[in-house]
Amino acid sequence: MQVKDILKVKGEEILKVGADQDCMEAVRVMNEKKVGALVAVDAKGELAGIITERDVMRKLSEGLEGKKVSDLMTSKNKLIIAHRDDSLQYVMGIFTANRIRHLPVFDKEKLVGIISIGDAVKEMLEEAEVENKHMMDYIVGSYPA
Repeated sequence: MQVKDILKVKGEEILKVGADQDCMEAVRVMNEKKVGALVAVDAKGELAGIITERDVMRKLSEGLEGKKVSDLMTSKNKLIIAHRDDSLQYVMGIFTANRIRHLPVFDKEKLVGIISIGDAVKEMLEEAEVENKHMMDYIVGSYPA
């Protein structure tokens, strides 16, 4: 299983918010769309970074009034990313080693989606379920001769 397989199931929609927008707009969009991360774009519509629910929570005690998305987001030059052809096991290692929950996915230089640790775990569980079914069928002799 590769990242591109997860994106086929999940879809490649990329939810965005302007880096210069009020951070509460990002919170509103995350709540409305039931997602934990948004791509932040600059005035030209180009990738500026990513803002996650964790970014918001870390700043909440300081107050969010007057804060822009750019004040909270992880900037483009600090992003940890995945590529479409990365394996599921590889990205699980990235999530774990970096203690992150969202990965922007690139195909060469182009952003093509975002996956979450939940997306990856779901795929791993589905793979294990299919494998277990095949093993049980083999053990009990359900395969035709």
